Amino acid sequence: MSGECFFCLYSLLTPVIERAEIMFDRTQPLLDLANDIGARLKSKKETIAVAESSSGGLISAALLSVPGASSYFLGG
Repeated sequence: MSGECFFCLYSLLTPVIERAEIMFDRTQPLLDLANDIGARLKSKKETIAVAESSSGGLISAALLSVPGASSYFLGG
């Protein structure tokens, strides 16, 4: 890859990477909470289902990001 092409690619990707870092910083507390909720539900052998509209599926996505979520997540 020539230096000019690399610079073009870098300049295109930099804003995307910066936005991804911002989104990760904003969503990490939610993912941490989902991990805690998932661990508690699994330890108690309980399940959860959600009904969401304004959050656009974000709660479901966070809960499903936890390994083993199928053992406690019924749907949303």
